[in-house]
Amino acid sequence: MLRKYFTFADTANFVLSKNVHRAAFTLAEVLITLGIIGVVAAITIPVIVQKYNEKVTVNRVKKVYSVLSQAFKMAVEENGTPDNWGLLSAHNDSLSKLVPYLHIYKQCMSRDNNCFPIVQISSLDGSGNWNYDDFYNTLTGGFILNDGTFVVTYYIHSTDCSQEYGTSTILKNGCGTVSTDINGEKGPNRIGKDIFWFYLTKDGIFPIGSKEDTRHPMSEYCNINEKQGENGIGCTAWVLFKENMDYLYKSDLQW
Repeated sequence: MLRKYFTFADTANFVLSKNVHRAAFTLAEVLITLGIIGVVAAITIPVIVQKYNEKVTVNRVKKVYSVLSQAFKMAVEENGTPDNWGLLSAHNDSLSKLVPYLHIYKQCMSRDNNCFPIVQISSLDGSGNWNYDDFYNTLTGGFILNDGTFVVTYYIHSTDCSQEYGTSTILKNGCGTVSTDINGEKGPNRIGKDIFWFYLTKDGIFPIGSKEDTRHPMSEYCNINEKQGENGIGCTAWVLFKENMDYLYKSDLQW
């Protein structure tokens, strides 16, 4: 009898509408779901962004390390090892030998006033504060690469490159230290975050804070709990070898 009043199409539409009704969500359910998604996003997105920014930093440190290392090799071929560069004790323009082999935007070798921007820099823990103008422009020489990286000689400890910075062969032939700021005057201008340090040695440029480093061990010079002006100097090796910045959250990292 039902076939007399209902076609096959009518029956199919009835079943379909019934299934659609069963599958629908109430407004309350939709709002609760959106709320959960919002909470999860609020928690995870900042972490994802932070990790991404740290990865960018790692890659920039790798880049400046590679660029300086290649320039060092070419400078040695032309001028011999740094102990033949006529280095002077304390602050000096020892990196001038690298200039011909780099893409330089601006040279600051003559310690011209305001060659480097006047910005404050601080240690990893925030306890130490320096000024680029007071330090870089008046005490030492350096240059700015085309990508905006600042590179300066921090201090020459040994003119014949016999300073011992650690137990490895390369660290027993140390000349001095080099400071780099991978994004120039942009923030945060903090050692261990965008400012990274290297040793200038007779055998090459080497990151500070390695397992063999006894002068600037990571436990003291890359520790968020240490209150000192040079904290962060020992983070460079970790960034290059471990390829992360976990020291920003942990104070008990070990090689």
